[in-house]
Amino acid sequence: MATFTVTNLLDFGTGSLRQAILDANGLGGADEIFFDFGLSGGTINLTGGELLITDDLTISGLGADFLSVDAGGFSRVFNIGGTDPIDVLFEGLTITGGTSNGNGGGILNNFNSALTLTNSIISGNQAAFDGGGIANLGTLTVIESLVSGNLAGDDAAGLVNFSSGTLMVIDSTLSGNSAVDVGGGIGNNGELTVINSSVSENSARLGGGVQNFLGQATIIDSTLNNNSSRVGGGIFNEPDPTSILTVTNSTISGNTAETNGGGIFNGSSSRLNVSNSTITDNTADSDGNGSGDGGGIFNLSSAEVENTIIAGNFDATNNAGLGNILPDVSGEFTSNGYNLIGNADGGTGFNAIGDLVGTSTNLLDPLLGSLQDNGGRTLTHALLSGSPAIDAGDPNFTPPPEFDQRGIGFNRIVYGNNDTIAVIDIGAFEVQQQPTSVPEPSSMLGLFGIVIWGTGSILRRKQQQKL
Repeated sequence: MATFTVTNLLDFGTGSLRQAILDANGLGGADEIFFDFGLSGGTINLTGGELLITDDLTISGLGADFLSVDAGGFSRVFNIGGTDPIDVLFEGLTITGGTSNGNGGGILNNFNSALTLTNSIISGNQAAFDGGGIANLGTLTVIESLVSGNLAGDDAAGLVNFSSGTLMVIDSTLSGNSAVDVGGGIGNNGELTVINSSVSENSARLGGGVQNFLGQATIIDSTLNNNSSRVGGGIFNEPDPTSILTVTNSTISGNTAETNGGGIFNGSSSRLNVSNSTITDNTADSDGNGSGDGGGIFNLSSAEVENTIIAGNFDATNNAGLGNILPDVSGEFTSNGYNLIGNADGGTGFNAIGDLVGTSTNLLDPLLGSLQDNGGRTLTHALLSGSPAIDAGDPNFTPPPEFDQRGIGFNRIVYGNNDTIAVIDIGAFEVQQQPTSVPEPSSMLGLFGIVIWGTGSILRRKQQQKL
């Protein structure tokens, strides 16, 4: 293994990043590129076109906040791919200013290429077609990174995963990306897995947050919030039998669609599976023109729902002064039980064991807190005291998740309502052990036979905390 050190911010010549990549490409086997610490805070401005990587390579930057590679809007930043399979790792870089007349404004990861991106920023790139930030045809893993402010003239402003591709997004954030057509944050035609990540404030015509077409998309322990589109504000699952969307232990909140599916749009013949999740505060028919239903989920095909909250969503339809016509669900669903549906008008199938169902004349309030940091990496809606979702999940849930959406430190099954039976809560959030009750002052007298004024004040404070 050869190592190279970049010693200047120039785009050509000895000590430049371009020269180091050229030298690494010319050697067989895996190589590494490092940067002199004196370059911290600097930017490498590309003047000679994209940087082509054709061999196994690790590029270790100085930290995304301390070193940028900027194409200045003249070319793509990185093009990865050789005749043989290669493995590439980027860490600690900001990749920006990339422009492509095709796919992949920031990075194009080709067939037979496996790219891992860690602790990096992909921002301010654009593509005429797909993948303003990154276009993937091989294997792409994004870890603890930020993909933001990228543009696509067609699909998938943040990340696009083509049919040959495998994409994993872990502990990362995709925000503020905008596509003209579909998939503001992510567009998927292959195999997509999003874990413990945030997809927020992205926009597109279809699927403001995520678009899935002819692919398998799995969302785990993640939050999709404040994305917007014409159809499918949070997620648009394209109408095709091979479009399979699975949402587990996740939150979909605050997304808007001008027509159908503020949270999720599930097209005809596609498949949707939702479990242990919270879908709330999403809006259908956000333009209020009377066209659009299913603020939470709009379903035209197969949709199975289990142990999930779908409540507190909106349908902005305002015909004849009426609003919230079908705010939470629209279509035929298969309930696997133990769901909480705030207003099931417009949806059928929520009659399985354990289902808690409200209607337009008898709304069921899940008593959710606002979307905020309740611990863990992603934002969640806490279950407030007295929520009907606490300990109301499937008592026979097997195998139960080890943790709720927030991850380690937030066990999935606890005595949330202080009874003697531990049962999973409905939704993505699990109430942790409640404080034990404090004895009344009279019982304290019985125990100690004396009152100390300071102790009394402590008791009063504890009692106030319980109220």
